Amino acid sequence: MTKDSIIFHIVTALTVLLFSWGVYEHLAFWLSGNLSPGVKGSLGEKLSYILSQVRRALGRGPTYRYILDNVILQKQVLRESFTRWLMHTAMMWGLLGLFFIGSVGNMAIDLHLVSFNKDTPWFAVANEVFGLMAILGASVAMARRYVFGVHQLKSTPDDIFIMAGVGLGVLSGFFLETARLNVEGVSAGVAAYSFAGQWVKQLLPAGWPWENIYPAIRWLHFLLGSAMGAYLPHSKLFHPLVSPISVLAFSLREAEHQRA
Repeated sequence: MTKDSIIFHIVTALTVLLFSWGVYEHLAFWLSGNLSPGVKGSLGEKLSYILSQVRRALGRGPTYRYILDNVILQKQVLRESFTRWLMHTAMMWGLLGLFFIGSVGNMAIDLHLVSFNKDTPWFAVANEVFGLMAILGASVAMARRYVFGVHQLKSTPDDIFIMAGVGLGVLSGFFLETARLNVEGVSAGVAAYSFAGQWVKQLLPAGWPWENIYPAIRWLHFLLGSAMGAYLPHSKLFHPLVSPISVLAFSLREAEHQRA
């Protein structure tokens, strides 16, 4: 095992540990309430109750329409504010897409678990689109706070760190894609599907020593992604990612109360 491989595995393990710790803290808080008024209930009873409610919900047709409207499309947020909806939707789907395409998908490709590769048209386009969505969400969030000064938003250093981390992480991903296409000598026709990476290339001077800087860009992107992954559940960014779950849980509770 090489030195780089050891560092990679150590950083990955720390990232998973810190991410899991943050998620556990949220789950522990959510499950700290009473099972019903005056009844605390054990952890097992609470989990059993949640699963039974989910099964009942999935057996009703209106649940799926609600999921489409208020979880996938987030229409409730849209009714409150278009810019807030744009921020939440772009951030949520952008980051989720990058996780499944840019992280899980690339890992599956590297391990030869799938038949497609990084330059397969649909995969390359999806990677670019989700990345641009994440940048759009971060840009709208920054604009709402620091340009338009939405009065109810209280800005902290955490906000700058989150938005800058998302933006730099995605931009470094596009930069890495540009470097990979050049190092691997991917043809122009195939590389065209990685259109954001091509935009980055056009902004840079010709003749860059891609073979020399490619490893550094790869490590930069990996470390930025790891830092954001570890910090995610401890930050405000966790809210727009899990808010659809909260909305769905609230709707199920309201429906249960109406039937009672």
